[in-house]
Amino acid sequence: MAVVLTSIVQVDVTMSDDPNTLDQQIVALEAALRLPLPEESRQRLMADIQALRMRQVAHTRGQVAIQGTAEVSGELHGNAIGVNLGTVQAFSGSQPPAAPASAATDISPEAIDDQRELLAAHRRTLAVYLKQQAALGSAYAPPGVANGIREARDGIRRGKVSLRAWGVDATDLPDD
Repeated sequence: MAVVLTSIVQVDVTMSDDPNTLDQQIVALEAALRLPLPEESRQRLMADIQALRMRQVAHTRGQVAIQGTAEVSGELHGNAIGVNLGTVQAFSGSQPPAAPASAATDISPEAIDDQRELLAAHRRTLAVYLKQQAALGSAYAPPGVANGIREARDGIRRGKVSLRAWGVDATDLPDD
């Protein structure tokens, strides 16, 4: 029996924390909060401060704080025992069953034509940006050219993935 595990496990064990060190870390993080920061960084700092304060409380009570995150995935042959906060899928046999493919018959011909038109439009856009980059040189091309090339290639990739998922042939071109 093969078991595919995808799990998030809380792991980081702190054995002993010096109260002075915790205080210094909290003061430093609170000082950092007074700086102009992106919201994501600010939220992370506030979470870190809260975690340090919880460790302080645990230390004063003589408790060991356990926290953290580890992502675990793989194949297990045998039994798994423990706490699982993720997903466990069990399959009897050596390999999990293949995912059902959506056939082209499930998709309307209009949707396929629309996706092909969109793919062609992304390729035309890419050609324009590549000509601009060739004319200016990559060192002198404005940032919009590089971003346009990346966006066009992302659109091409998405279009080809969709068409292939529907069972429709999508040719790979050199500039894609």
